[in-house]
Amino acid sequence: MNLKNGTTIIEGSGPAYGSPMDSYRAEAYGKCSILQFLFLLREYYDLTLAPMQVYCDNEALVKNVNKAREQSRPQFPNDALKASWDVLQAVVRLAKLLPQITFHHIRGHQDTQVPLDKLSRPAKLNVQADKLAGSYQRLSSHKTIQAPMIDGTNCHLIYDGQTVASKHRKNIRDHRRTKELKTYIKQKTGMSEAAFADIDWQSHERSVNTFKDGPHIFLVKFLHGWLPVGKLVSRYNPIKYPSACPSCDEPVEDSKHFLTCPNPERRKWHATLTTSLRHRCESVDTDPALLDLFLWGLNHWLQSAPIPAHRVPERISHLLHSQTTIGWDNFLLGRWSKHWTTLQLQYLQRNHIEVKNKNHGLSWSSNIIRLMWEGVDNEKQS
Repeated sequence: MNLKNGTTIIEGSGPAYGSPMDSYRAEAYGKCSILQFLFLLREYYDLTLAPMQVYCDNEALVKNVNKAREQSRPQFPNDALKASWDVLQAVVRLAKLLPQITFHHIRGHQDTQVPLDKLSRPAKLNVQADKLAGSYQRLSSHKTIQAPMIDGTNCHLIYDGQTVASKHRKNIRDHRRTKELKTYIKQKTGMSEAAFADIDWQSHERSVNTFKDGPHIFLVKFLHGWLPVGKLVSRYNPIKYPSACPSCDEPVEDSKHFLTCPNPERRKWHATLTTSLRHRCESVDTDPALLDLFLWGLNHWLQSAPIPAHRVPERISHLLHSQTTIGWDNFLLGRWSKHWTTLQLQYLQRNHIEVKNKNHGLSWSSNIIRLMWEGVDNEKQS
C-alpha cells in the first residue's frame, strides 16, 4: 500500500492455494488479502476510508471483479463453477463492502522495457509486488495443500488432496480416466505401489499436454511400449517385417533395444541428446549435481554404464535411490521422482538464485522431459 507521496506503508506476501495455480488465481489471492485487511482496519477503528485505487496486472480478474461488483442479481449455483470462484466471490463481496475502492488494470513487467524511475507510480508498485512474490517463492517450501474454505465458498471439489480451482467437469473426467491409466501402468510395469506413488505425475502430465514438437500418436506409442519396432510389426507379416534389428545382430528388436542398439550410427543420437540436455539444463540454472545425475542415469539406461554412486552428493542420495526404484527407463519416459523438483528449488534458494518459472517446478521439469522425448522422436525418424 502506497501513499501519494510514494511512501510505502504496508507490504506483504504469502501463499495461494488450489490447482491449477495460475496468474489469475494468484492475483485474486493478493487482492483478497489487501481488501480483507482494509475491511478489518475500518471495522476495528471505526474509520471512514478515503478513496483508493487498487491495481492488478491480470486484466481478466479486474474485468470480472468490476462486472460482478455491479450485478444486482443473487448468485446462482452455477456461478460456483467459474474459475477460482472461491477467491473471486470473496474479492467481490469485500469490494462491495468497500465502495471507496476502485479496481484498475496495469500492464505488468514494464520494468523490462522502461527504466524503473521512468515508470508511473502504479507500474512501480507492480514491480515491487512482483519482487515480494519472488522473495516469498524463494523462501517457501512450495508444498501444495488444500485451499482454506473462504467465507461464502461453502464447498470445494477435492481429489488426491488437491483443491480443484477451475475446469471442474474436465478435471473429474480426466481424474477418472487417469486412475484407470495408472492402474494399467502399474500392472504392465510391475512397479510397486510405493514407487508409483513417488512419481511426479504433475510434471509428467504437463509434459504430455505441452508436447507440441512431435506427433502426439508417437508420444502415446512411446510411453506405452507400442512403437513400430521389429517385435511388433513382425506380427503382421513376419516375412515382410522381420523381428530382427536392422542395424545389428539382435534377433528381436523390442522397444528397449530400439533405444539401446549398440550400432555406432544408431548411438549418435545419444551424444546429441546429452549435449542438448546439458545446454538446456545449464541455461535454466539447474543444480550441477542434478545435471550429473541426469546424464549418469541416461547413460546407465542407454549404454548400460554403471552410475558412479560414490560421486553422488549425500544431499541427493535419496533421489538416486528413489529414481532407481522407479526405474531409469521410466526416467526417459518422464516418470520422475518427486525429489527432482524439490531439490532443484532448494538449490536455487540455497544459492540465492532468482526463482523464475523456467528454472523450477513444473516448467523446469516438463521442459527437460520434452527435450528427451524430442530426442527419441528424432531417432525414430532417422
